[in-house]
Amino acid sequence: MGVIWIILRLFFIGLMGYVLYKLLWKRSPAHSADRTDSLPEPMERDPVCGVFIPRSQAISWKHHKDTHHFCSEKCRQEFEQDPDRYLN
Repeated sequence: MGVIWIILRLFFIGLMGYVLYKLLWKRSPAHSADRTDSLPEPMERDPVCGVFIPRSQAISWKHHKDTHHFCSEKCRQEFEQDPDRYLN
């Protein structure tokens, strides 16, 4: 009877360890997708005033095949009037 009792104890300890592993340590694919969503958004530097802004909020303007990002329409217009001033 003693050997059976030891085997049952080991079985239940193993079962509890497995359940804890599944509950605490195993990440589902949904969790890994959440981690990529929480990555910071790329920031862009306004060449006129030097402010860093999230790319989604920036005003974009192409100049000679390069895309420049601005914090406001005022900065974009200032850049458009004299781009060489801010590029060099």
